[in-house]
Amino acid sequence: MNKMEQYPQYEDEIDLTRLIRAVWNQRGLITGVTLVCILVVGVFNLSQTVLPQDTQVEMAVSFTFNGAEQGKYPDGSPFVLRDITSNAVITKALQRANIDAAGEDVTAALLITPSIPAVTTITQRAEQIANKSSAPETLVAAAEDALRELESMANKTATLRLEIDKLGLSQADAERLLTGLLEVWAEQASRQYGVLITDVSMPTKPFTLDPTLGVATNADSLKELHRQIDQVLTDLRELAGADSLRLDGQTLSDLAAQSRLLDEALISPLRSLIYDNYAVFASQDFSTEMQMNSRLKILSVQIQTKEKLIRSYDDSLAVLNPPGGASLTGEGANNLSPSLDQGFLNQMLKLGGQLGDLEMRKTILQKRLDAVEELSRLRQEYQIISGSFNNSGAAGSKNTSATLKAYVEQQLPMAGARINQLQSDVLQMVEVASNRYLGVQADLYEIVASPQILRSGGVISPRLGLQLALAAILGLMLGIMIALIRSALLKQGTQ
Repeated sequence: MNKMEQYPQYEDEIDLTRLIRAVWNQRGLITGVTLVCILVVGVFNLSQTVLPQDTQVEMAVSFTFNGAEQGKYPDGSPFVLRDITSNAVITKALQRANIDAAGEDVTAALLITPSIPAVTTITQRAEQIANKSSAPETLVAAAEDALRELESMANKTATLRLEIDKLGLSQADAERLLTGLLEVWAEQASRQYGVLITDVSMPTKPFTLDPTLGVATNADSLKELHRQIDQVLTDLRELAGADSLRLDGQTLSDLAAQSRLLDEALISPLRSLIYDNYAVFASQDFSTEMQMNSRLKILSVQIQTKEKLIRSYDDSLAVLNPPGGASLTGEGANNLSPSLDQGFLNQMLKLGGQLGDLEMRKTILQKRLDAVEELSRLRQEYQIISGSFNNSGAAGSKNTSATLKAYVEQQLPMAGARINQLQSDVLQMVEVASNRYLGVQADLYEIVASPQILRSGGVISPRLGLQLALAAILGLMLGIMIALIRSALLKQGTQ
C-alpha cells in the first residue's frame, strides 16, 4: 500500500482581522503619507499666489451736455474722449490737485474707454444682418434701431482708469486727480467748444495801439472792436432771461448804454476827426500819406465793385419783371378750369413760377438795398479823405497841426483803455450767462458710481478645499497600499 504524500496547504483566504491589525499597526506611516500629499497640494497653490496690491482706480462717468450722444459738442465740433486726457488738461489737473507727478507718467498710466466696449462687435454683427439679402426688413430695422441706441449710450458714458502702482499714488490722490481731470476738461469745453453758450462769439484780443501804423488804421481797429462788442451784447440780449443777468449790479442794458456812449462821445468823433484831417497827418508822416493813398485806391475799387453789383441786381430785376405787367391775377387766373387737363396743369406751373419769381425778386431787392447803403458809406469815406487831401494847403499853421496831432495821440490811448475795460466787462457777463444757462461746469458730466479699486495678484483657487480633500484621500490610499506592502514583506521575511 503506497504511502500518501502530504503537501502544505496554502491559505488563499484573506484574514480581515489580521489585515486591519496590520494597517492599524502602521497608522503612523499612513498618516505621514497623507500629510505629505496634503502638503504638496497646499504648497503648489501657495506658489501660485502673491499678496494682492492696489493697482488701478476706476471711475465711471456720464456726459450730460447736448450732442454727447452724437459725439459732438453743441457747436458741432467733434467730441472725443481724448479731450479729457489731453496734455493741457492733465497739467492743469495736477496743479489743481497739488500732486507731484510728471505729466508724461500720468499720460502713460491713464486710460479712458467707452463704458460699453462691445459696441464695435455689435456694430459689425448689425452690419452683417443688414447686408444679408435674406434678412427680413423688420429684423434689419430693429437691429439698426438697437445699434443707434447702443451707440448713443456708449458715446455718453466712459470709464477712467488710473494705474496708481506706476505713479506711487494713494487711492485718495488718484480720486482727486480723476475728479480734477473732469473739472478742468469741463471748464475748457465751456469756453473752447461752445458747450455753455453756442451763439455768442466773444473777441478776446484787446485793443493795442500800434505806433508803426497810422492813426487812421488804429482808429479803424478801435471801431471794429467796438462793433464786435456791440454784436456780443446783441446776441446776449436774445437769450431767454437775459434781462435778469447781473454783473456787479450792472445789467446788459447798462453795458449797452456804456457802449453807445463810448462810441458816440469818443470813438466815432475821434475817427471822424482823423479822417477829416487826414492830409494833416499825411503831411507830417510819409507812411500816413502812403496809407491814405492806398486807402483811396481800395475805396475806389470797392465803389466800382458795388456799382457793378447794383447794376447786376437791376438786370436781374428787369428779367424777373413779367412782360406787360402781368401779375398773379388777370387773364391767366380767370381761365383756370376745375378740370385736371393739360391746360390747368400749365396754369398751375405758371402760377408756381410767378410765386418763385416774387420771392427771388424780394431777395434781390433786399440785397440791392444793402449794396446801395454800403456804396453810400464808401463814397462818403472817399469824399472825406480826398477832400481832406485836396484842402491840405489850408490845413492851418504848424501850431494847429501839432495841436491836432497831440490831441489825437492823447485820445487814442484813452479810447483804447475804455474799450478794453468794456470788453472785459462784457466777457465776464458772457461767463455769468454761461453759468446761468448750464449751471456749473460739473453739470456737463455726472459721476455714475463711486471710484472702484482694482487689485492685482494671484488669487487662491476657490476649489482649494476640494483639492485638499482629494489630496487627503489620495494620501490615505497610498499610505494603506504602502502599509500593506510593507506588512507582507515583513511577514515573508519572518518565515
